[in-house]
Amino acid sequence: MSFWGAYRSLTPRTRIYLGVGVIGWSALGLYFTDKWEDKIASKKAEPGQAVGQPTLQDEVPKANEA
Repeated sequence: MSFWGAYRSLTPRTRIYLGVGVIGWSALGLYFTDKWEDKIASKKAEPGQAVGQPTLQDEVPKANEA
Protein backbone atom coordinates (compact mmCIF):
# COMPACT_ATOMS: atom_id res chain seq x y z
CA MET A 1 0.00 0.00 0.00
CA SER A 2 1.38 3.37 -0.95
CA PHE A 3 1.55 6.37 1.30
CA TRP A 4 -1.38 7.98 -0.51
CA GLY A 5 -3.44 4.83 -0.17
CA ALA A 6 -2.70 4.60 3.54
CA TYR A 7 -3.66 8.25 3.97
CA ARG A 8 -6.91 7.76 2.03
CA SER A 9 -7.83 4.77 4.18
CA LEU A 10 -7.88 6.96 7.31
CA THR A 11 -11.24 8.27 8.45
CA PRO A 12 -12.05 11.85 7.38
CA ARG A 13 -11.89 13.06 10.99
CA THR A 14 -8.40 11.56 11.42
CA ARG A 15 -7.24 13.19 8.19
CA ILE A 16 -8.53 16.55 9.44
CA TYR A 17 -6.70 16.13 12.75
CA LEU A 18 -3.54 15.14 10.93
CA GLY A 19 -3.76 18.16 8.61
CA VAL A 20 -4.45 20.59 11.45
CA GLY A 21 -1.57 19.06 13.41
CA VAL A 22 0.87 19.51 10.53
CA ILE A 23 -0.26 23.10 9.98
CA GLY A 24 0.03 23.84 13.71
CA TRP A 25 3.49 22.27 13.92
CA SER A 26 4.62 24.33 10.91
CA ALA A 27 3.23 27.57 12.35
CA LEU A 28 4.95 26.98 15.67
CA GLY A 29 8.19 26.21 13.85
CA LEU A 30 8.03 29.44 11.88
CA TYR A 31 7.17 31.46 14.98
CA PHE A 32 9.89 30.06 17.22
CA THR A 33 12.54 29.99 14.49
CA ASP A 34 12.14 33.74 14.02
CA LYS A 35 12.41 34.31 17.79
CA TRP A 36 15.53 32.16 18.12
CA GLU A 37 17.11 33.72 15.04
CA ASP A 38 16.62 37.20 16.50
CA LYS A 39 18.21 36.12 19.80
CA ILE A 40 21.21 34.53 18.11
CA ALA A 41 21.72 37.44 15.71
CA SER A 42 21.51 40.03 18.49
CA LYS A 43 24.19 38.20 20.50
CA LYS A 44 26.58 38.18 17.53
CA ALA A 45 25.94 41.78 16.49
CA GLU A 46 28.47 44.43 17.37
CA PRO A 47 27.27 47.61 19.07
CA GLY A 48 25.94 50.03 16.46
CA GLN A 49 25.46 47.29 13.87
CA ALA A 50 22.03 46.43 12.58
CA VAL A 51 20.87 42.95 13.47
CA GLY A 52 21.45 40.49 10.66
CA GLN A 53 23.76 42.77 8.70
CA PRO A 54 27.14 41.21 7.83
CA THR A 55 30.27 43.08 8.87
CA LEU A 56 32.99 44.02 6.41
CA GLN A 57 35.20 41.32 7.94
CA ASP A 58 32.62 38.70 6.96
CA GLU A 59 32.58 39.88 3.34
CA VAL A 60 36.34 40.06 2.73
CA PRO A 61 37.76 36.67 1.65
CA LYS A 62 40.70 35.37 3.64
CA ALA A 63 43.92 34.29 1.93
CA ASN A 64 43.82 30.75 3.35
CA GLU A 65 40.29 30.02 2.11
CA ALA A 66 40.04 28.11 -1.12
